[in-house]
Amino acid sequence: VEGTRVVRDPRIHLVGYGPSASTIGANRAGRAAVREIRALLAAGPQDAAPAAVLDGVR
Repeated sequence: VEGTRVVRDPRIHLVGYGPSASTIGANRAGRAAVREIRALLAAGPQDAAPAAVLDGVR
């Protein structure tokens, strides 16, 4: 996990787990996750594919 994003599948964010579980952490992590998700959606469907799919591994 990097921040709230799952490394092997950047489409998945685990907001509310680990350091983002506290009230303050959840607010910060939530804002960061929204920024990352918006960037991911703006990149388009090709860039949104998980790394394992891009590498041909399923």
